[in-house]
Amino acid sequence: MGLLLAACSGPPPLPPVEPAPTIAAVGDPAVGARLFADRAFSRSGFACADCHPGPATGLRPAPDLSRWAAGEGRWAGQPRDPAETLAACVERFGARSAPSPAEAGHLRAAIGAMQPAPAAQPAQLAQPDDAEALYRAACLHCHEAGPAGPVTGRRWLSGAVRAALRAPRGLDRLMPRFDPSRLPDRAVDGLVAWLVGIAAESDTLSP
Repeated sequence: MGLLLAACSGPPPLPPVEPAPTIAAVGDPAVGARLFADRAFSRSGFACADCHPGPATGLRPAPDLSRWAAGEGRWAGQPRDPAETLAACVERFGARSAPSPAEAGHLRAAIGAMQPAPAAQPAQLAQPDDAEALYRAACLHCHEAGPAGPVTGRRWLSGAVRAALRAPRGLDRLMPRFDPSRLPDRAVDGLVAWLVGIAAESDTLSP
């Protein structure tokens, strides 16, 4: 009788189905951190860390990404899905196709683990005498020490330097503009005067 009841009661209930992992959940933060700092990840020669601030970086033009992982992605000043923002940034500034799902997962996991970058204090570097220090903090990693090529010692017009720092696209489509909240006008004035002054001094000293 017991066997008959067991047979009529039907099969045991199935275990609950686990939800499919999201892209961010399957990413490896350590792998993503390496991609974030790897200039070979792009075709342009620039790494994400060249433009976005992090715990060990100086002043950078692009936004802090610690809030991006919480769904606060923005592109051209407008709210946008973080996955779309990541793809657009890699295509625009990395000069390559959008990251693969695996790469995107690693990058999103790394960004999600980021702590807010220390607040830069460019106002302390806004005096003309501190322009060289500002250049070291904000520009050196991409220029003299990076893929963008040197700018000191070259002949510059003040308007051209200012456009590179402030214009929405700048003189070079691969260089993000510095937001005034990170590089105030006083700091820009000092940096422009310093770079133009170096060029003028170089012309004076040349044979």
